[in-house]
Amino acid sequence: MSMGNYAKHAAVWDWSGHDRSGEVNCWLTLAQKYGTRVLSAMCATGKVASALAEECLTVTAVDITTEMINEGRRKYGHSPNLTFREGDICALDLATKDYDFTFIATTDIHHLHTSEAREKALASLATHTRPGGGLGIELWYPPDKSFASPWREFQPLVPPTPGEPKAWKKGRTEYDASTKLVTITQEVFVERDGVVEQFPHAFSLQLFSREDLYGTLARAGYIEVAEYGSYDLEPWEQGSSKWIVEAVRR
Repeated sequence: MSMGNYAKHAAVWDWSGHDRSGEVNCWLTLAQKYGTRVLSAMCATGKVASALAEECLTVTAVDITTEMINEGRRKYGHSPNLTFREGDICALDLATKDYDFTFIATTDIHHLHTSEAREKALASLATHTRPGGGLGIELWYPPDKSFASPWREFQPLVPPTPGEPKAWKKGRTEYDASTKLVTITQEVFVERDGVVEQFPHAFSLQLFSREDLYGTLARAGYIEVAEYGSYDLEPWEQGSSKWIVEAVRR
């Protein structure tokens, strides 16, 4: 798994101020097709999981990194419908084994670089999902051509909450179409009480084909039922801005 300086990010993970209501509505719509008990895997601080819990779903949010789980509990632990658990998606062992819906958001599945690792992760989710329950995965559809973006600076869209640090980034992205590997290199800046800390954050994402995904889903115990090209759940087509796959546990 390629994670970069993930743990150090925890306190400023939700730094950008982007409006994520479209993403939340997407997962809410899919989850409600199957029931109310939801597992959010690779959740980071659980911002989306928290929003789903506010919509009266009962949500378990899981991440492998202690710092992310601790930050999630600090920020969102007030919700009675939200539970945080630390765990490896490839080897989950939660008490609940019959969730109605599980999901992996924000293309995080691409941190798993081999089909074997992805199969372990999806099989692990399957063991925690009732037969007929749903799975949602947000993916990055692999471009046909390689690219390399120049260094850019990214500032937050809204000021930080009083008492919280301000964060911003500089970064660049490279993609090799022959290997389907995305390499992201960043410098992260965190300002607290007028003092700026800087640290690097570099990681890679392994993209993969539709055929690879469908084979992995089948081996893990799922049947693919739909592909969407946006958070509005419009059907996927070549050139869509998103690639979201819905599957059902056999």
